[in-house]
Amino acid sequence: DFNQLILELDLEENPAKYSLINIIKYLNKLNLFSDAPTSLQELVTPGKCSVINLRGVEQELQEVVVYKLVKDMFEERKKGNIPPFFLILEEAHNYLPERSFGEAKSSRILRQVASEGRKFGLGLCVISQRPSRLDKSVISQCSTQIILKVTNPNDLRAIANSVEGLTYESEKEIKNLNIGCALVTGIAELPLFVNIRP
Repeated sequence: DFNQLILELDLEENPAKYSLINIIKYLNKLNLFSDAPTSLQELVTPGKCSVINLRGVEQELQEVVVYKLVKDMFEERKKGNIPPFFLILEEAHNYLPERSFGEAKSSRILRQVASEGRKFGLGLCVISQRPSRLDKSVISQCSTQIILKVTNPNDLRAIANSVEGLTYESEKEIKNLNIGCALVTGIAELPLFVNIRP
């Protein structure tokens, strides 16, 4: 209970307690914590999609939430306590930035899942509109890439560097893709242009 913790801290003779009390009050206002939290077994259920929406939550706290959830799910999956699952990470550049853009609190565990997750039955899909800002080691672990229209030169370069067999012509085509058209790599010997059904 946050209020009980604040009362106990308030009684202590420690000058640092006020900054800690302010942090606890801030965490309490976020309404992220519950007396009856959702279990990992409920989050990871065959045939069910669970969405964790972090919209409006401060970036630093989003990173902590992603770190904690992914770490716990990975550990439970390795023990066989939850079924195999596919983790989709939207806006992945925020949680797994290229090292030159800094390190997120969630970076290390997500790199580990990208490199080891498959052997434990944990698939990972990273989605980003800014591939140049996404960790290159993780992109290199992606066996399949679905590339929609990209016009930013840095992002185009990052894609070209990560896709084997991508020709200069294909690179030019990526800039002119129509809505619903994608370049798919990894499932065939050569990159394929495909129309995605609505």
